[in-house]
Amino acid sequence: MTDSFCRLVSGGKAVYKVRRSEFIAAVYPASSVEAAQRAVEEVKAEQRNATHNCWAWRTEPIGRRSEASSDDGEPAGTAGRPILGELCRLDLWDAVVIVTRYFGGVKLGPRGLIEAYSFAASEAIGHAQKEFFLAGRQVTLVTDYERQTALAGLLRRHGLEGPGQEAEREYGETVKIRLFVPLSRVLSVTEATGSYEWNRLLVEAPALGGPLWRKAPAEE
Repeated sequence: MTDSFCRLVSGGKAVYKVRRSEFIAAVYPASSVEAAQRAVEEVKAEQRNATHNCWAWRTEPIGRRSEASSDDGEPAGTAGRPILGELCRLDLWDAVVIVTRYFGGVKLGPRGLIEAYSFAASEAIGHAQKEFFLAGRQVTLVTDYERQTALAGLLRRHGLEGPGQEAEREYGETVKIRLFVPLSRVLSVTEATGSYEWNRLLVEAPALGGPLWRKAPAEE
């Protein structure tokens, strides 16, 4: 997984008509598989007279990372996978897309179905609100008051602290510094903190926390 990913924060809808078939696409936030399943069932209940209710979801980018899709009776690979493909193309997570089709009497063929479901899903996603997030892990460093200034300088030199990337500090008998480290740098940072350059400024071994994410800073 890359350091950044996109997450859905509000839904969107779109309607696409082609050769007398109507495709109604809706995308909803879904932070878990259970939430995605509920959204699918709700749309199926609302659109119970539809010919097909095809769907795809991607949930929990930091965690079990679930992806799933369904053609709901359309030829295999012509509906669910194209919808999922739009989510993957944008690296969009915590989202479920349901595309409802009302058949108009004219067959579209496999290629036509793939294009229709992809386009409808893309249009709905385009009307939704999305935010970018950074994936990483928390690294906790423990130093004392005499060495905290030197450690802060080391953090800045390694690009681990600075404008828009502030570390959390907890002051007690020691000084605990909690860093957010992007996934791509976790290995290099943990290896570096085991070196003499770092160890001479620490009073405890660095602690590596579990996966987490935070909102990416806005671009200027």
